[in-house]
Order: sequence, then C-alpha cells, then structure tokens
Amino acid sequence: MNKNVWKKVFPITLSAAILFGGMSAVHVAEFQALTASVAEASPSKAWNFSKDIGAWQYSGNWEYSAADPEVAYDRSFGGSLKLPVDFTTDAQKSWSEVKITDGAINGTKPLVLSGQNMLSYDFYFTSDAMSSGSFKTKVYMKSIDGKEVVNAAPDIDLSKAVEVKGTNYKKVAVQVPFEAVDAKVNYMELSLVGSNNNYKGDVFINNINISKEK
Repeated sequence: MNKNVWKKVFPITLSAAILFGGMSAVHVAEFQALTASVAEASPSKAWNFSKDIGAWQYSGNWEYSAADPEVAYDRSFGGSLKLPVDFTTDAQKSWSEVKITDGAINGTKPLVLSGQNMLSYDFYFTSDAMSSGSFKTKVYMKSIDGKEVVNAAPDIDLSKAVEVKGTNYKKVAVQVPFEAVDAKVNYMELSLVGSNNNYKGDVFINNINISKEK
C-alpha cells in the first residue's frame, strides 16, 4: 500500500478499533442501529429557493377556474418560487385551491419523517392585487403504504404581514402544525387556497421547512 494512503487509512482504522474494542457486542449493535437510523432520517426537510426551485411544480387545483399557473424560479426576495394565481372568477367561493408539489419526493426517494409536526414557509403577497377575502394554506402528505399522514389547512394570518422594503409586497411567516409523523412520505403537496378572495397576480414562496416543534 502507498505510504500516503496508509497514513490516511490507519488513523481511521485505529479509531474504529478503539471505539468498538471498548464496547460490548450489545453496545456495538446499538451503536450501529443508531447510526443507521440517523442516516435514514437524513434526507433534506428544508427547501431554499435561492438558486432554483428544484423539482417543485404545479400539481392541480380544486374549484379554481383560471388557467393552470406556470410555477417558476424568480430572483425576488433572495430567490423564491413564483406562483401566479387568479382567484377573480372564484371570488364567491370559500375554497378555491391551487396545488404545488416537489416531484423529487416519490416511492423510490421518499421523504423520511421521524416525529416532525410543523411545516413553515415565507409567503409574499401584495395588497394591490386583492380587495376582498383571505388566504388559507394546506399541507397534504401520503406515505409509501398509501396512507394519508398529514392533512392540515389553517388560515394565513395576513394581519401578521410585514412590508418588504423597496417593494409593494408583504411577507408572512406561515406555520402549519400537524400531528407528529413517523413515516416514509412519497407524496407531499402544498396548497394556496383563496377564501372569497379576488387576488390576481404573483405570490412568492420561500424557505419551506419541516421541523419538530414542542
């Protein structure tokens, strides 16, 4: 073996030998199980759209009459997902829904959740694009065994919106709590719902995060 390679390999091998040499077979098994579970739960549960939107895409609607929106990356607000919506025709409805999903989450590459109970994201909208109504948001997830594991749809509290300097947009830090989930998710959907809302224009979404909250 090359001397330089041996210098790199030897310390790692020695460290492992010392670690496992001082542990019983039971403890070794427990350690290996722990590291395996950590590795399994390691897939990203956060999406930052600073450079692109990855595999996020439009995935359908409910009681929404306008043309299907073209989801796209936008440089606004440090990089974000742009979702153009038009609720004007459906302003009389209490529920008009536009859905997006991350196509990278599937049966082959599921999103592994282990006790997470909150999805949050930054929502940008402009008051100039609406004169009535409100917004809700919905988070929906299904596991690889076909079970619905999350279906939560709270109001977006627009009273908590703060103005974004230099723009006519406002930002709301949206939080969607749900029952803690231990599952491999193969489908996740995030929706914007117009409730008697006549909004017509672009909204922006960024910093989607799934986390454990007490």
